[in-house]
Amino acid sequence: MATFPITTPALLLLLMLSTAWLTHVARREHSPRDSLTQQLDLLSASLVMLQSFQVDSGQSVPEIWSERLGPEQASRRWRASREQIWWKGWGPSGSSVLVLPRQQGSTSGNSPLDRLLPGFDLVFSNPAERSSFMESLRPQPGDSSPLERFCLRALEISTAVRWTPEALLPMAGPLASMLNSASHGCLVLNVDAKDLRWSGVFASRPLRDAPRRLKPPRGTTPLAPGRLRAPMASDPSLLPMLQLDSSTAEPVLSGILNRPLIRDGLENDYGLTLAMRRQLLEVPMRLSVEPQAKGPFQARVQIDLQLPYRDPDVRRALELTATRLEKQGFRRRRVDLVHPDGQTVIRATLWRDDDEDPGRVLGGWTWLPRDASHGHPALLRMVLAGAPTLKRSATAELGSDSSMNLMLSPRDLVTHGLLPVSWPTVVRSAERLMLRTMPLRGQTARDDSWRWVRGQLDVP
Repeated sequence: MATFPITTPALLLLLMLSTAWLTHVARREHSPRDSLTQQLDLLSASLVMLQSFQVDSGQSVPEIWSERLGPEQASRRWRASREQIWWKGWGPSGSSVLVLPRQQGSTSGNSPLDRLLPGFDLVFSNPAERSSFMESLRPQPGDSSPLERFCLRALEISTAVRWTPEALLPMAGPLASMLNSASHGCLVLNVDAKDLRWSGVFASRPLRDAPRRLKPPRGTTPLAPGRLRAPMASDPSLLPMLQLDSSTAEPVLSGILNRPLIRDGLENDYGLTLAMRRQLLEVPMRLSVEPQAKGPFQARVQIDLQLPYRDPDVRRALELTATRLEKQGFRRRRVDLVHPDGQTVIRATLWRDDDEDPGRVLGGWTWLPRDASHGHPALLRMVLAGAPTLKRSATAELGSDSSMNLMLSPRDLVTHGLLPVSWPTVVRSAERLMLRTMPLRGQTARDDSWRWVRGQLDVP
């Protein structure tokens, strides 16, 4: 060794580097056993939905605890688990698994499942479901994104839920095509006597694929989200039953307009080309549903699209639509609407069905010109179950701050038969539901697959 003086230091350095590398590899290989967050990552990757709950020993034992553990053991363990977090997961087949934190002092078994998830006790309804779960249990490639780490931390320390398309689409039913942008997601939940609040991330792509620069908005934590302020009105009855404002129509309409049957019909029958569909999806929009106190319709639906005033391509598509409707037996009528300024007259198109009821207006459309004095943009307004007006909403103008805002009154929608009976009772009886999406930190136009959301459900 004396002949080559560099050999000894070089060998020592090589040994240290090798040891460090082997330690790093060992940590990566055993990481599912070292951290509860990493175990939750492995667990949630093998389920279509995972929800966390906090034990409240003052409440009765959950039914799934009694079913899986037996009444006596469930009651004993429930009392001993004060304020701890527990989980319920759902597999692709719809079967559920009860996930409990392993009790202090107990040792994990020697089964493959115990070695991979030593921090949990997983209780299945039968051995077949346990075997099926084991077959699907495998680490995900790569590291978690900051958005996914936020989600995993929320599942570890608070009441939260994480879902995938396999869980969301069956629950959404006929609304599934409108929820493509929320097919993946994770929400932190908070329940108190007067409301249910949530915040988190939703996406059209897996959270793990999110760019590393995307992070939750500043001031957010995996704990209880704050309250949203409800819109104010001198007469609450004047508020629509549903109002949706979006900086682009894409999250709401893309799933509908891009379905092959609808897409081809719009292009062949109404001249709505691919370029026009893209234009419609990129503009700000407002959708509102207003109750009708009298008349044949229970509600009036209005859609405002922020398009250039009397855009030639849009006017051409509207004329093709009118020709198509006339061929189907509907009668077109053009009327003049007087602008609130008392000076401007705007032409509107109304549609009637003379065979069924000559006096009934089925719908129509009109253009609202730009109002620079009030900062109002030009709009194309389309109405179903009523006639269009030139009245502007008193609330903030649509398309502001790159967000989407939804406000609806579930109780009123139920009264008018407009809310699916499959929705949970707590939602159907609620006075108000509010939801707002907003950009993430570090977000650019290329990253619109991931969005931050806050929501609130006000219960009676």
